[in-house]
Amino acid sequence: MKRSLLTWLVIVLASAMIYAQDFALHLQAGYFIPKEEVFRDIYGSGFYLGGEAEMDLGRGFSLWAAAGYFSRQGELSFTREETNLSITPLEMGGRFYLTAKTHTFVPYLGAGVGVSRFEESNVIGTVSEDEISFSGQVGLLLKLKHRLFLDTRVLYRYCHIKPDEVEVDIGGMVISAGVKYFF
Repeated sequence: MKRSLLTWLVIVLASAMIYAQDFALHLQAGYFIPKEEVFRDIYGSGFYLGGEAEMDLGRGFSLWAAAGYFSRQGELSFTREETNLSITPLEMGGRFYLTAKTHTFVPYLGAGVGVSRFEESNVIGTVSEDEISFSGQVGLLLKLKHRLFLDTRVLYRYCHIKPDEVEVDIGGMVISAGVKYFF
């Protein structure tokens, strides 16, 4: 199911390139705040990196594909031994710009679906799992030059996984800023 979702996302994105009016690349850095308290107790919040490709479909609508990365070290609750975590979301979605990109300030709303990869390793063992994730975002572009923008956003991702029979939400909020260039 997860593999077919990724295949479907790639086909839709490739098909949309035929109709794209503009293409953009975006690099971002941000701060990830996990939803689950237990998750935050072990790993805390931290630095998040991401990249995105976007295709303008016209009339304020666009399609985007993104990848992100979050990695932290923490301590196991009882033994206080080291544990390592990484979360890598791969998503695709749509975005609607509320004003034209010719304005100085361009607010937008977006939503996406994808697959998030969860990897955790410690003395107990290594767990790796992929799960479907959903996200919503609200953001604001600030025009710096003709096609160069500062992109600030708040994204919320929902992703429940069940490694070793314990269900956990590895989603949460990402507050980020980055540079976006439209070609």
